[in-house]
Amino acid sequence: MTAAVTCVVVTYNSSSVIGQCLDGLAPAHADGLVKVVVVDNASKDGTAQQIRVSHPWVRVIESGGNIGFGRGCNLGLKEADTPYGLLLNPDALLPEDALKLLVAFMDAHPKAMAAAPATWVYGDSQLQNAGGLPSPLEILKVAAGVSSHVRGTSPINPGQAPFRTDWLGGGIMLLRMQHFRQLGGFDPAFFLYFEETDLCRRAVDAGYELWAVGEAVARHIGGTAAKASGEPLIYGASLADPFFRSRFYYLAKHFGWPLAAFTDVAEIAILALKSAAKTLTGRDPGGALSERLGGPIMRRPIFPGS
Repeated sequence: MTAAVTCVVVTYNSSSVIGQCLDGLAPAHADGLVKVVVVDNASKDGTAQQIRVSHPWVRVIESGGNIGFGRGCNLGLKEADTPYGLLLNPDALLPEDALKLLVAFMDAHPKAMAAAPATWVYGDSQLQNAGGLPSPLEILKVAAGVSSHVRGTSPINPGQAPFRTDWLGGGIMLLRMQHFRQLGGFDPAFFLYFEETDLCRRAVDAGYELWAVGEAVARHIGGTAAKASGEPLIYGASLADPFFRSRFYYLAKHFGWPLAAFTDVAEIAILALKSAAKTLTGRDPGGALSERLGGPIMRRPIFPGS
């Protein structure tokens, strides 16, 4: 059987979770369905050597530094000779039957650039969402409390019929390599966060399809790479500095620098007004304003050591 999928796992201090992830891929590899490449971003916990010893059938590429998620995926997929590429976080589990369902779906939908399964996140307590490409208006509506989430966001439920969407999470995503290459891969300017959002927007703009496939079910612990950094987290598992830098760059790239700058400033103004109003009425102002002020304002992404 000729492999149909090249799976790329980007690791950073992932020694505690990568073994289970690769064990989950072993049956598909043994059946000839998938090749597995791990791109290690200069882990300090021996992740690369651990993989070489415990899973010698995995190709390990050491990037030489913490080059981020998108660049790591680009590096791993650079020489892929399979029709599909699978992005898989090191703390995610995708059973072989789920991978086969995704491949069969993509085979039947040639305009599809990407497909993602129903994914349980944080154990079995939460489902991964699909849809909801962010815009300046949607971000400000969430800040104002008019909406709790970006419009168009909905979970991918196990067993749900496939549906088209405009956004898929990058933690588990099957890509058609032909379309991915035509889009130029991930924008290397992103370090962490919003790289898959940018890719999805470019795919939709180019006329490609994105699909949520609920018949395929996976699991993703979520947030382990962020937690491994030891830096303060926001929004559950987001690092404030790269999150807001990447968001600003995404908005500037797709909506223009003036509107991106306005969004950053207006968001802080809205949160400040809400905090002041709560304080004046004797209510707990919460931490939304301090969380936002803990991140950069109107700054592009930077890479560690740059």
